[in-house]
Amino acid sequence: MRIVIVSSGLSFEYGGAAISEASLGSALSRKNEVCILAPKGRYDSRFGNVYDIPGVREFSGGDVISAWGDGEHWLAATIKNAQIVHLNGHWRWEHYLIARMCLRSGIPYILHPRGMLVLNQKRPLLKRLFNLVIGNEIVRHAERVIALSNYEVGQFNAYPVSVHKIAVIPNGIIIPRTQYVKPVVPHGVSGYFLYLGRIEPRKNLLFL
Repeated sequence: MRIVIVSSGLSFEYGGAAISEASLGSALSRKNEVCILAPKGRYDSRFGNVYDIPGVREFSGGDVISAWGDGEHWLAATIKNAQIVHLNGHWRWEHYLIARMCLRSGIPYILHPRGMLVLNQKRPLLKRLFNLVIGNEIVRHAERVIALSNYEVGQFNAYPVSVHKIAVIPNGIIIPRTQYVKPVVPHGVSGYFLYLGRIEPRKNLLFL
């Protein structure tokens, strides 16, 4: 199968979302023809080498606009030749035009927002405007919308998406090749886990 993955950013600074996108591309490439599209300035080749990402091609906003008007543009051709397109993230106007190109060519696309559909404290008015103008349309026409958990499904209520289109697929766990020594649990402690990340409400640490 020919799969195009549209990334929101493949670099160490983008954390878990980038790792998840990279892992998806690497896994799918074992049995499929995979092309990963990354926004210019948001791809680090060192990150790609670490996570063995196949076939990354960078695109600019100008490429997206050109492809929208010119079916012979390399980006338009990449979309038309795909059998399915996988959109990652949400808050990017480029995704809207790519989604429209998919619809125009009859190519189904999957939306994987990766927790980005929530309207949090960061620029909420701008995000509401984005959704009003183009964001809702990206969600509405997706063949499937993937949630990482049932908790995230609750964030979809504000969007025009049918429950029949929602699939819950948790992030996988990368099993290291090296076997680590079992840690020593302090006396009197029945169990614990280590969390590495930002401490903020949207990380839902109580759920963990």
